[in-house]
Amino acid sequence: MKGTRGFWFIFGLAGLLSAGLFALFHAHPMMPVAASAEAHHVDHAFKVILWLSIPIYSLVMAALIYALVFFRSKNKLEEGEKFDKSRGRWVEALWIAASFVITIGLAAFGSVELRRLHATQQQADLDINVNASQFSWEFYYPMQGQYTSRLILPVNKKVRLIFKSADVIHSFWVPEFRLKQDVVPGKVTQLVITPTVKGSFSLRCSELCGSDHTVMTAGVDVVDEKNSTIDGRGTAGDTRTHSWHSGGYRRFPGRLFFPETPFAGGNGGGHRLPRFHSDLPGRRRRVGRLSAVDG
Repeated sequence: MKGTRGFWFIFGLAGLLSAGLFALFHAHPMMPVAASAEAHHVDHAFKVILWLSIPIYSLVMAALIYALVFFRSKNKLEEGEKFDKSRGRWVEALWIAASFVITIGLAAFGSVELRRLHATQQQADLDINVNASQFSWEFYYPMQGQYTSRLILPVNKKVRLIFKSADVIHSFWVPEFRLKQDVVPGKVTQLVITPTVKGSFSLRCSELCGSDHTVMTAGVDVVDEKNSTIDGRGTAGDTRTHSWHSGGYRRFPGRLFFPETPFAGGNGGGHRLPRFHSDLPGRRRRVGRLSAVDG
């Protein structure tokens, strides 16, 4: 009877803890707003693991609390309950079997979600070149022939971001987009994002890259592609020049965009920003802290 009461106590307390944690995480989500189509794959996987972890955590904590309460020593002269050997191997066997099934199940689930996520990375509606350098970001839009210091993305369009680092390893991360991509010197990497929520977000470098790592941020604007444009100041303007519809989607021709030498000058903070492509038509001009191309 005592053992039966112990099991009821443990499972009852675990149920109460689970209910409280479920209510807490439902009322206060751990993730920010999901602002991209790819974010839903990440959030689904996160929620499955979280909802599975809560009852396991609650069961372990309930068993620990039960042991602390009922097997403690009654006074300073007692040593408490002694366990020389297991009273039955079925608990250990059940725990090992359940752990094995959960591990294999999570691995299979993760593989399916990862394949679905990889399937979203195969095609894109437009390309944007992204250059990272200590401690700033620069963006080039081949279709508009413009450089900006803010990332401007059309809503509900698949955008391929093509990365290169001018110095050390950086990492592109917008929390609302969920996906993160390392930017490795000497290697071109890419990431496809489909923004689904219009608004302004913050891009940050999530890889320690030097003394000013914490200030390596940039604004991200998700805008309506029909009405918005890119101007030389890195903002969404209202003129017809360089609109998202001026020529439609086309790939950037030739080799991948990035010569080895930076253009002359800094970005206002003493850091040099490499140019992206050695075969751009026209001559280069500076627009404040940015760089643009004259037709």
